Amino acid sequence: MDAELTKSFTFSASHARGMRSIGSNYIFSVTLPVLDEAEERELEAIVQSELISQLHTRDLTEGVDFLKGVEMNDAAFLRAFWSRLSGSLARFKPRRLALQRDPRTVTTLHL
Repeated sequence: MDAELTKSFTFSASHARGMRSIGSNYIFSVTLPVLDEAEERELEAIVQSELISQLHTRDLTEGVDFLKGVEMNDAAFLRAFWSRLSGSLARFKPRRLALQRDPRTVTTLHL
């Protein structure tokens, strides 16, 4: 059996839906083979700088360049997040990404 590691990151953001703005507290997770501590810190730094810092407290509809033209739903967000992170994270061999927007809803992208 292979062991896996899941690293989770939180951010708060909003996006427009019709005439309303909807805000959520998200949990973004990356699941990959187990890493040593130095690799974990490196992965955390990459995800934080290349993704989370670009999303946190932003309007995803207007305030994030790499999401312009992207459909505003969790599956589309995950595809856009992977597009942004794939080059930097490839060497860590991620297996899946997940986005949780509330306690009952998790969307997963298998890589």
